[in-house]
Amino acid sequence: MAEHTPSSNDRDAAYKVLESYLEDSIQPLIGMKTVQILLLREALDYLVLRTEDTREINEVTTPSRARNSKGDIETKEIRRVAFLGGKQKAVESREFERLLREAWKSINACVEQKKLQGGKDCYLKDNLCLSCPRCALFGATSTESGKGDKPNIKHRIEYSTAFSLLPYEEVTEEITFNAINDDKQTTGQALGTRACVRPGTLFASIVTLRSATQRELVLALKTLLSARSYGAESRTSGDVRNHIVGIIGGWEEVLTPLEFTLECEQRLEAVLKEATRPGAITEIVDAYWKDCADPSRVVLLNTTERKEEKRLAVRKSLTELVDAVRYTTINDTFLRSAYADVAGLRAAQGV
Repeated sequence: MAEHTPSSNDRDAAYKVLESYLEDSIQPLIGMKTVQILLLREALDYLVLRTEDTREINEVTTPSRARNSKGDIETKEIRRVAFLGGKQKAVESREFERLLREAWKSINACVEQKKLQGGKDCYLKDNLCLSCPRCALFGATSTESGKGDKPNIKHRIEYSTAFSLLPYEEVTEEITFNAINDDKQTTGQALGTRACVRPGTLFASIVTLRSATQRELVLALKTLLSARSYGAESRTSGDVRNHIVGIIGGWEEVLTPLEFTLECEQRLEAVLKEATRPGAITEIVDAYWKDCADPSRVVLLNTTERKEEKRLAVRKSLTELVDAVRYTTINDTFLRSAYADVAGLRAAQGV
């Protein structure tokens, strides 16, 4: 079957579903409009998630609400691997910047990019330009000497710790590494071991956009779809694929990654299968939307639609939106508009 490439009209229709939860321009004051991107981050290689000198994998003890053999929900505590929000954000912030840089390069306009960035390159952490879409979404603080009174840009993309769906003991293992003698081509003594997360491990994760524009949504989703290398020792391991399993529009955060994890755990078999996953995602969001401050302003983009009255609004448009993002070209017009949005923000801040 030939792949369907969405037309310009198809893409416009896909974006229109979320227009009530996106801003026309970037404002200095962050409003209520919120878009939550529900992800299952899947390790495709050994993954090293650590922050301490002890070289131990980050872990946390959380509740567990798995069903027993009788179908009843049991609550207990289990250890999970913790995929810290900072580890996600750092990778995706750099991927976001690379996307912009390569897009400018593809139209032979690197000089124009630098001009729009005030003559500066933009990179973490001590050389942020405060003029590009990455700075506008991820936030930025001026580090220039004598310009401490220059307004900062507050982040409008939020990350939280993601948790492994399965217990720590089931998704980690110790890998032994050896010293190699190049002259004799022999394996020397073992140098030690390192703890790794096994390939195939799933993490329930949520990336939240606040008061974002359509162009920022496109760039954020493209970043999530293209980012691959996470964790320590990413030169030899750390491949991850981000599966977008749902998008929620609202005037607040509907659920958190921990709640998402616990609900996925209850429906683990359904979540793991692509055929039953959409129904499971709908059930999960349905369990929390009623407790929102304004349930009427919540919509879930999924791959199946539900039309019952007085229930969570579900639109069968997730695939269409993701395809629209994939086939939206980051061209000269898009780039200049995105940078103009940031210039408008800085003008509103008096810069």
